[in-house]
Amino acid sequence: MDRPIHFQEFPLEQAESTPGHDFAVMFRCFNKIGYAIDIPKLKQQYGIPLTTFSEWAKTVG
Repeated sequence: MDRPIHFQEFPLEQAESTPGHDFAVMFRCFNKIGYAIDIPKLKQQYGIPLTTFSEWAKTVG
């Protein structure tokens, strides 16, 4: 990518109060377990075009 990406943590307490409980549960899961997808394997398995984050990020300004 041609630009830096900076991480900014979203406090879970704020997630509970602003977007709601389901949002906070989702991010607790991301923080504990993580989130990963094998895009090349899914492309091969299902034969559909999928986009990596890097590919997508190149298309937005």
